Amino acid sequence: MYDISINLYKTFCVVAQSKNYVDASNKLHISTTAISKNIRQLESLLGTTLFYREK
Repeated sequence: MYDISINLYKTFCVVAQSKNYVDASNKLHISTTAISKNIRQLESLLGTTLFYREK
């Protein structure tokens, strides 16, 4: 079983619903850098890519 913070799951859900980091950061009141860090940490813990990033 994984020891994953609920905040990482919350970040994932808000990004998935928002479809971008900027909107998610506004909703969560954290920086886009923190969003990116949380998503990368969750991806690392789960061993898979959760989002395909494009500019």
